[in-house]
Amino acid sequence: MDDSIRLACDGLAKEMTQHIDDGEARKLAIWLAGICKRSAGVSTLEAQSNLYLLIDLSTFFQYYHAEKFEACMEIIKKLKCLPLDPDEVQAFVSTFYMVSDQMRLVLPDLCMAVMKLILEEVTRRSEASDDLRLRAKAIILYVGMIPYRFPSQISSQILQLENYFD
Repeated sequence: MDDSIRLACDGLAKEMTQHIDDGEARKLAIWLAGICKRSAGVSTLEAQSNLYLLIDLSTFFQYYHAEKFEACMEIIKKLKCLPLDPDEVQAFVSTFYMVSDQMRLVLPDLCMAVMKLILEEVTRRSEASDDLRLRAKAIILYVGMIPYRFPSQISSQILQLENYFD
């Protein structure tokens, strides 16, 4: 069952990074998650956790593309898959070795999307800009500190967004 979950996670991660809207991998992953919930012990907890995380992230991206930005930020806060405070960055960097390959594939797009969400929030709610700037700073620090190379296009976009928060 772990191999099935891994393949579903691979497909779901590719679907998210390639912005494929048909959702076939998502449907398969949700179906597989249902089997895992009904059948205890059929797969490892690590495989199931990764599957559930990627399903939640695919929901995040669905909301992001539908411009449901408040729901997106709630998902990110609940998942705790990115540091949203500079004081959390070191802990996230220290545990990066535990991040799955599929999550690493999605991470650049996720960081970029969250940075854009934060910028959108700053332009809408100037009274919360200090808190939002700290969130952006945390993500920028995280991207710079993790031992993972982002695609150059995303790295340059994140650096451009950083200028808006200075």
